[in-house]
Order: sequence, then structure tokens, then C-alpha cells
Amino acid sequence: MEKLQKAKYKEVIKKVIIQNQDRLRTLKIIPRAINLEQNGNYVFVGLRRVGKTYLLYQIIKAHYKIEDILFINFEDERLIEFSYKELDLLLEAYSELYKKKPLLFLDEIHNIKNWEKFVRRLADNDYKVMISGSNAKMLSADISTILGGRFFNHIVSPLSFSEFLNFNALELKENYEYSDQLFKLKDLYAAYLQYGGLPEISRYKNKREYLSGIYQKLFYGIGNNTLFEYINYLSESFMIHQISNFANKFVERETKKKYYFADTGLLGLFLINQDTKLLENQVFIELKRRYKEEVFYLKRKLEVDFYLPGQKLLIQVSYNMDDEDTRKRELKALSLAMEELNINKGFVITYDTEDQIEIKEKIIYIIPAWKWLLEE
Repeated sequence: MEKLQKAKYKEVIKKVIIQNQDRLRTLKIIPRAINLEQNGNYVFVGLRRVGKTYLLYQIIKAHYKIEDILFINFEDERLIEFSYKELDLLLEAYSELYKKKPLLFLDEIHNIKNWEKFVRRLADNDYKVMISGSNAKMLSADISTILGGRFFNHIVSPLSFSEFLNFNALELKENYEYSDQLFKLKDLYAAYLQYGGLPEISRYKNKREYLSGIYQKLFYGIGNNTLFEYINYLSESFMIHQISNFANKFVERETKKKYYFADTGLLGLFLINQDTKLLENQVFIELKRRYKEEVFYLKRKLEVDFYLPGQKLLIQVSYNMDDEDTRKRELKALSLAMEELNINKGFVITYDTEDQIEIKEKIIYIIPAWKWLLEE
């Protein structure tokens, strides 16, 4: 880059830095639950519109002085021609503004090719760095090798149900189940199941149109790919997750996958009869968010929807248990798995049915999803 062009670009960067700082000063944040190492550098990844940027804002406003922050969103159109060769201009521009070392928050940095080498150099030189992106390749072994163990990875999930209630201004009182709050809670749960937990969803009247826009933006210009390429792209963009059958041998697991969407609202775009699939998908999302370990399904003669071996946790999902055949089928599959794996309690997550059943000295808890989601 020529000297004159570099100077002009640096002026653009200064403007971006100051404007982002001004925005941060006035921004209202509804905080989300997050636990971070105080002195750690972080890579935040997740689905588009899941709230990665606002999580960075939350961290900044909770812990740092605004003038100490160099915040850049690499989807800013003013930086559209930015490449890794110009990344040092960020430090130069900030230094000319403040004459000190910045704390760097670099949003959607995966848009810059070879970004990881710059970020590694920052960490090596004791800069505080937090970065975000919407591509699972940011967690790949190659990237981790370059970053050299200097960063913690954090996958940002859609809002938990308790966060969703907070975003919708419902603060549950003690014994809320016996008050009028329960009606409001159940109404919000119905919306949470149907439209998902992306943080901005509550702001839109036409929620389906908002969700469709996210999906269309993600797939704009993909072209006619093979099914394998399509699934791979969905996985890399955090749109879907896959689970294996724990009962099979390792080699067989790789070919017998089940797939779940990262958000029930996005899944709902493709369903006509939504109830059971949405509920099962919602339970999967919560298990991934809550336990941070691999989730399996279990299928031998009968199938159990979810098994977490580290937790010795078996979960069946059934929208309701009113039909006697459905009840027998779900309980039989779960009780057989409990006996085989020597697990003393199992769970059936439903839309709004609650019960407790003892079978051969083992207990099965039938729990409404809204109640289970609040049991964190």
C-alpha cells in the first residue's frame, strides 16, 4: 500500500475507532450469563445473529474503560478492502489517538485471510485480545496450532430460556408457579419454542420473515453443491449440529448421524407439523449449552433420544403423553436403556405434562420443558 493511501486508510480507522467508542458509551445492554478467565484471551464463535457482538459489548462495558478499547467489526463496509497486510494500521491508528496500548476486540475477523497470524503476534506481545466469528474453522486444529494455546474457545449459543425471559422483562418471583406469572411464562415459552432464542427475535412482529432473512443471507451465492458439501457448510456456519448412536461401534457412528438445528426458530422454517421435532431440537440445544460435552442418541432395539455418558443422563422427548401407545413406547425404551446402563433415574421432557413413575426400583421423571429449562 502506498504511503498516501496508507495515511488515508489510517484516518478511516481512527474514525471507526472513535465512532465505535461513542456507540459503546450510550449502548444499553441486557446482560447474559458468562464466566470468563479474568486474564484470558478468547475466541467467540457461533451462528450469525446469535449475539456474539453484543457479548463483546457486555464484556467491555462491565470490565474496561471505553477509551482503552480498540473495537473493529470487519463487516464494516469502510474496511471492505482491508487485508492482513494492513492489520498493523489498527495499532498505529489507535496509538496516534491515545499514545498507549489498546485492548483489542475484533469482531467477525474471519473475513480477513491469515488473521490468525496477526492475532498470534498480538498475544505474543501481551496484548489483551478478544475475537469473534461465524465460522467453525476458527476452532480447527490448524488455527489452534497457530494461536498456540493462547486463547480460550467459547461457543455462543442462542438465549437460554431464563435469558429469554429476562430479554422479555419477566423476572420470576418466588413461588411463581402459583401466581399469574405462570400464564405469562407459558405464553413466552410457546414463543421461545416456535421462534427460538436469537436475541433480537422479540423485537420483530414478523418473526418468520426475520428468521428467513438470516437463512437466506447465510446461503446467498452458495450454488448447486452436493448434499455432503451442503451439510458441511451448515456445520461450519453453526447452523446444524450432528450426533451419533452411542450403541454402535466407532466406525459405524460416523455413518449414522442425526442432525439438529442451532435454533428452533430456524428449524421451524422447514416444518409443517412442528410440535414434536421442535421440542426434541430444543432439548438438544439446551443439553449442548448446559453440559458442554458430546451428546449421543441411543438405539439398539428401541431408541432413546439423548444420552450423555459423562452425566449418566438419559432423556426421552415426547410432546405429550396422553396417547396410551405413545406413553408405553416412550417409557419402555427409556426403562430398558436405564436397566442396560445401570442408571437409576431417567427423564421424559414434554410440552406440559408432569408425572413421576417408578419401574423396577428406577424412577422416571416426566417434566414440562419450560420447567426443565429453568432448572439450571
